[in-house]
Order: sequence, then structure tokens, then C-alpha cells
Amino acid sequence: MTTETMTDQLWELLEGGIGGGEELTEEIRGIRSFSDAGLLTMDQGLVLMMEDGTEFQLTIKQSK
Repeated sequence: MTTETMTDQLWELLEGGIGGGEELTEEIRGIRSFSDAGLLTMDQGLVLMMEDGTEFQLTIKQSK
């Protein structure tokens, strides 16, 4: 599995709701990849935009 594949799978999980975690996914207003968000990084990851205007960056790093 690659970091790109893992990023895609996490995106799908967050969009579809994680079993029992609907409260979190209801608060997520949008999801973008690092490249779509224009972040100047070589890392793979996601930017989560929340209903209250805050944003979170999830960086995906392969360790092994």
C-alpha cells in the first residue's frame, strides 16, 4: 500500500462516516487533499474543514 492509497481510503471513510462516528463526520464541511489545498509539501495528507471554520491537517507517513 502507498501513502496515496491510504490517503484515498481515509478520505472515503471520512466521507462515508465511520461506524459510530457520525457526529464527527457531520461536523466536517469539506475534505481536500494537500495538493488540492495548495500546500507546499511532498507529504500526502488531507485537510479537513470543519463547520465552525477550523481546519485540521492529517499527514500520512509510511513507517515501514
